[in-house]
Amino acid sequence: MKTKAADKSRALLAGHRSRLREWSQKAGLSGFQDYEVLKLLLTFAIPRRDVKPYAKALVTRFGDLRGVFDASVEDLQTVPGIGPSASIMIRFLKEAASLYLRDRIRGRALLNSPQAVIEYCRHALLGERNERLQVIYLNVQNEILDVETAAEGTVDRWLRSLPRWSTVSFDIALF
Repeated sequence: MKTKAADKSRALLAGHRSRLREWSQKAGLSGFQDYEVLKLLLTFAIPRRDVKPYAKALVTRFGDLRGVFDASVEDLQTVPGIGPSASIMIRFLKEAASLYLRDRIRGRALLNSPQAVIEYCRHALLGERNERLQVIYLNVQNEILDVETAAEGTVDRWLRSLPRWSTVSFDIALF
């Protein structure tokens, strides 16, 4: 009897996963709740288990989808049911999306006002745990050519590399 019940449960679960994937392909993720997005994502990392409780636990622990994506791999693994595969997949997805967006905005005239710079930096640094000093290289049309991290660290530990960058800044300002 347990075998038939387990087979029926697996069949229902597989059917649900298929329907969830089809729904996301047809309608996109905009109509999904945060836990449903995570549930779909977790189906790729956690096979043959109901992932809804794990998805809801992630939202409960981190507040929302953004909080989940901003969490470290270690913090994600504190949630019951979320192991290395699932936590790495979540971080990978966030990092891949950031690379995609960074490449997408390169060559566009986005930084033509102080507000545009603030919005760009807010997005680029979203969820970072450490302070970063970034250099944004622009052409004469204010299009982003490249972005380089000049220094990174915590508030009390990153200032050591600033003297080098302040010297570079002064050299550039003299020309």
